[in-house]
Amino acid sequence: MKINLQKINYFYIAFVILWLPINLAFLNIDGKGRIPAIITTLVLILNTLHDNQFYKKHFLARPFYLWLIWIIYNGINLLIKGFNHETSLGLYIITTLFIPYLSMIISYKEIQRDKTKFLNFTVVILVIFSLLSVTVLGKGELTDSDANLEVQRVSGKLGNIGPLISLFILFFLSLLYIIKKKRLETLIIFTIYIIGVVALSGTRKAIGAVMLILLASYLAKIKFTFKNILATIFISLVLSFGYNYVMENTALGVRFEKGIADGQKANTSNIEALNFLGDRAFFYIDGWMIFTENPLSGIGLENYTSVSKNNYRLHTEYIVQLTETGLIGTSLFFLFNFSIGKRLISTWKKYKNRRSEVWGLSGGFLAILFLGLTAWTYSFPHYFIVFGVIIGFLETIRREEERNEILY
Repeated sequence: MKINLQKINYFYIAFVILWLPINLAFLNIDGKGRIPAIITTLVLILNTLHDNQFYKKHFLARPFYLWLIWIIYNGINLLIKGFNHETSLGLYIITTLFIPYLSMIISYKEIQRDKTKFLNFTVVILVIFSLLSVTVLGKGELTDSDANLEVQRVSGKLGNIGPLISLFILFFLSLLYIIKKKRLETLIIFTIYIIGVVALSGTRKAIGAVMLILLASYLAKIKFTFKNILATIFISLVLSFGYNYVMENTALGVRFEKGIADGQKANTSNIEALNFLGDRAFFYIDGWMIFTENPLSGIGLENYTSVSKNNYRLHTEYIVQLTETGLIGTSLFFLFNFSIGKRLISTWKKYKNRRSEVWGLSGGFLAILFLGLTAWTYSFPHYFIVFGVIIGFLETIRREEERNEILY
């Protein structure tokens, strides 16, 4: 029987993005994640059986194998340190650690097969996700209230996951715009939409990620002429006025003020920069103290709440790595990200005529690194879909340029 792997892989990407909102909105089943685990296993088996090059060209390609080692290490580390979770360790490894990995591999594979088709498909799926997050799932409880500042944030049933995933619509659209498959008007319309979603949710970190993606898109298209420099100054002034208006007249602005105030309260160190992390500053300080007691291998993923007796997980990817995976896991984490950054820089240097695409890809990469300051990212497949697209896109550029060199 002939299998259409492309359709299966596209289904899988749609599934990992939409399963959570659809399940929350309509199904309310399978709280332990057995269905995602089964589908992930089936997709892995089908790609293995029907693609002879799957493991060599995709599954174990650089720099993916570094993250696979990270997954294996953390599975072993949890066996040693103790696993404090409602599900079994095997199910946890598949649903929390391996699904993001396979999502990255599938995205890497499919972006090379047809980048325009895959980018358009991902935009459509993310738009569906975003619409579900602000409509069906948008009627959540008011959270994060403060009597003095009269701040209340309507986060919805998805919490801040909604805007944090939705904002990557701009990343995929910007790539389509850079390769001239989407018009500027489309990018502008969705930029307004995403900023509205972020402002309503009051998710502070999301606005920074949006700005990084937009800045990268701008740098990708601009030619540094006198006329464009004047236009840049004008746009900067307009954005400045818009930013001030948002800060003074929306819940997002009040959340920024409250965040700095919370940071000053939570920051018991002498490092003033931690104030800008808001209430997340506490995690940096407390996490660091726990790390110094368990420096080599950490305390094990998601064991922070049991070790610290704190009800909240570590809301920062970098302290998660240090505190819960130790120097070993942190080294693998940084080697993986360093490898992506190195590829971006080397492609930018080597292929000058493709720099606009590299700028666009860099925006998505920097956005994820920025979000990691105040959120954990290792367990969310949409971040790894972005990683897969970045690495696959760079590989496509390399192959196209080498083909052109042979022809000419």
